Amino acid sequence: MVTVSRSTNCRTGPGEPYEIVGILMENEEAEVVGVSPDGGTWIIKNPDEPGECWLWGYYATVSGPTEGLRVYALPPTPTPQFTWAGTWTVNS
Repeated sequence: MVTVSRSTNCRTGPGEPYEIVGILMENEEAEVVGVSPDGGTWIIKNPDEPGECWLWGYYATVSGPTEGLRVYALPPTPTPQFTWAGTWTVNS
């Protein structure tokens, strides 16, 4: 099980490029199901919807044994979406 000392986003992968799919609130508890290859991110049962999500380990405290947890492969980085914004002028 894991708790966090500060509310922490839970994402589809490790870090800001990935979509936020839940939030583990301060002192809320969630089940740990795996760990990232570098050990810095826990994969947990999403507290807000069905499925799993990646929780940054900085504010996390894990209780119970962690040996034997599945090491999750890193998911592909999301492709950035280009947004056309502003006014465009074409000179020829």
